[in-house]
Amino acid sequence: MTKKQSNATPIEALADLRRKIRREGAEEAFAALREICNNPKAPAPAKATAATSIFRAAGLFDKTEGTADDKPLSEMTAAELDQIIRRGQMSPDASAPKAKRRKSRDAPPIDVFE
Repeated sequence: MTKKQSNATPIEALADLRRKIRREGAEEAFAALREICNNPKAPAPAKATAATSIFRAAGLFDKTEGTADDKPLSEMTAAELDQIIRRGQMSPDASAPKAKRRKSRDAPPIDVFE
């Protein structure tokens, strides 16, 4: 394979290469990962790694993906509030100071496995 002569600076050449990798390389990598997932002879760890890579590339493992954390609490639906409560987190932009929790001697112990 012969190199194409170019008048591009090293920085421009690197930028072009990165664009090509993002465009063509990502498509080829995705095709290879999909092939591993669909290959009945592929070992289970290879399939799991390929599936995880696809999910990561799609942003499905991002903490903020699909959550309502960027909304003020007053604008959230009941389902969004329930999701935050289940995760045990507050909205990061909640402006109210954190309240101190009082321990009640009469309250039953919390079961973390419920």
